[in-house]
Parts: sequence; C-alpha cells; structure tokens
Amino acid sequence: MLSWYSVIFKGSDFNSYRDGMIRSAVMFTVFKRKHYNKSPLVWLSNYLYWQDLNHLALQTLKQVLAGIDEYIAKNFHSILRSQTKETDDGKTIREKATAIDHQKETQTNFRQVFCALILKIFVSNTSFINSKRKNVCFCFSCTFKV
Repeated sequence: MLSWYSVIFKGSDFNSYRDGMIRSAVMFTVFKRKHYNKSPLVWLSNYLYWQDLNHLALQTLKQVLAGIDEYIAKNFHSILRSQTKETDDGKTIREKATAIDHQKETQTNFRQVFCALILKIFVSNTSFINSKRKNVCFCFSCTFKV
C-alpha cells in the first residue's frame, strides 16, 4: 500500500496517485476498515468537487504534488519511537502516543510547527453518508475502467 506513495506521489504522477487513492478507498470499503476508510473518501470527495468546478485547488495540487511534505507524521512517529521499546505491546504504545499528543498543549511552539491552520468543519451524518455513496459509486466506475 505505501510503496506507491514514494514512487507515484513523490514522482508527481497525479493520475496514478488518483488511481491509487481510488483503489485504496475500494479496498478499505470492501474490507470494512473503520479507521482508514474516511481519508481516501474525503480526498475523492474533494477531487470530484474540484473537478466539477474546474477549481484552482485541483490545478495547484497537480502542480505541487511532490512538494507536499509528510513532516508532521514522520516527526510524531520519530518521537513515539524514541519513547517506546521493542517489547511494548499495542496498549502501551497507544498510551504513550496519547501522552505525547497531550503534551502538545504544554509545548509553546507545537501549534506553530504542527498546526498552521485549524478549521472546524461540521458535517451531518446524512451528508456524510451521501458523500460516501457518491464516492463508492465513483470508485467502482473507475475500477471497471481500469
């Protein structure tokens, strides 16, 4: 799954990246994954919306795809790895990750480094379900084309 990230995403091959997002959304839906299924669906929803509007955001994303950085996640995992042992079980790692996450409130520069802009978006359950259905239909239609 992550092997396509370094080759396609960092190589700025937007069409292959889009196809990979579609495949991951289909895979997560088929296997009924509860923790990973929303991100590809949100991405596809944004993609479809921007495509319908011929939005500047889509054109910009296509141009700067390789420039998008995963520093935040890499840094968090680095901090977590430094505070865990190989013998730690899942529960212990989860507790340490939660503690690190709570520490961000006491660090003075955490928000400037990790959270440049925070937006609160509220979506109704009905709207989310309708968006999910639309994305799944789009994914399956693209899958049959491939």
